[in-house]
Amino acid sequence: MNVLLLGPLWRNEPIKRFLEEHGNTVVAYNDEINTELVEQHAIDIILSSGYGPIIKEPIVSRYHNKIYNLHATYLPYGKGIGTTFFSVFEGSPTGVSIHYIDAYIDTGDILFR
Repeated sequence: MNVLLLGPLWRNEPIKRFLEEHGNTVVAYNDEINTELVEQHAIDIILSSGYGPIIKEPIVSRYHNKIYNLHATYLPYGKGIGTTFFSVFEGSPTGVSIHYIDAYIDTGDILFR
């Protein structure tokens, strides 16, 4: 499987190594993505972890239910950036979530919390 791993490599190196050890080809990237990038690498799924730019159309539609976000708090609390800080500051539940990325910010279906 060809995986596009989005976010800083210093943070995502263990994820990259794990995926590669399990037979996947991983393209690590931290700049804003576009359709040319995903087509050039024949990407099958996208995994976001600590990635700043918002993933936009047409990529969101093209990869419907194939873009996963590793979110550093318990959704639906702590959306956006500074997630853990704001969850603690607001007294919201803390934890981690894995969810699909959709056209909005941190609103895709939650897979795990």
